[in-house]
Parts: sequence; C-alpha cells; structure tokens
Amino acid sequence: MSDRRFEDRLARHAATMPVQEPDGHDRLRCALLHLERGGVTGSHAYAPVFRSLARAGIIVPPLHYWSLPGLTAFAFVMLTVLVGCAAMIAVATGHPPVAVRAMIGAGPLVFVAVMLALSVGFAWLHRRKAHRIGLPLWRDL
Repeated sequence: MSDRRFEDRLARHAATMPVQEPDGHDRLRCALLHLERGGVTGSHAYAPVFRSLARAGIIVPPLHYWSLPGLTAFAFVMLTVLVGCAAMIAVATGHPPVAVRAMIGAGPLVFVAVMLALSVGFAWLHRRKAHRIGLPLWRDL
C-alpha cells in the first residue's frame, strides 16, 4: 500500500473517531504548566492539600484559576477559621497577645470586617498575578 493511500485511510478513520475531552488530570497538568511558565511553582502553584485531593481523584483547580468571588469566599472561610482558632487558643492559655485582646475588645463586626478585607486582598493578588502572566480560563484548558 502506498503512503498516500495509507494517509487517506488514516484520515478517514480519524474523522470517524469521537473527539475525546481532556480529563481533569490533563487539565491540571496543563494548568500547572502554564503557571510554571509564568514563574509560579511548587506549593504556590498548587497547595499540598489540593495535590492530595488530586491523587484521590478530586480535581480542584489551582487558586490562580478561581474567580474573584470564589477566591474571596475561600480566603474568608480559611482566615476566619485559622485566626479564630489561634485567638481561642491564645485566650485559653491565659496570656493572649495585645492584638488578640484588641480584636476581642473591638467586637465581632470588626473581626469580620478585617477578615473580609484580608480575603479581598488575597483574592485580588491571585487574580492580578493570573492576569499578569496571561493564564487561560480553566474551561479553555
């Protein structure tokens, strides 16, 4: 069989095959490659807890691919839990630092406002970095 006939048969066969969508692991590899090209590597690109989830088959996009509201909500929950637990441990030991005493004295509304401001800053920094290095959207990977 000549090469031309083989190429024609191969093209006809390829045309009848269904196009396969990339799975989550392929998307993740592509996303991490884009981040690495932009200078974001290691746990800054993909947190260790997300790597563990990916090994278990649960693909979570890297934070640089999240939307601004999603990043803000994620950061708010994480910061509130971490800072709140640290403050409770400091109070439980009987020697809370001045910052913890000031936050307790200011009240819960001030605590929520500070956590929200820090969350918006966290989200804005991630989105700015993603825009600066020209990351594609997660759905386009």
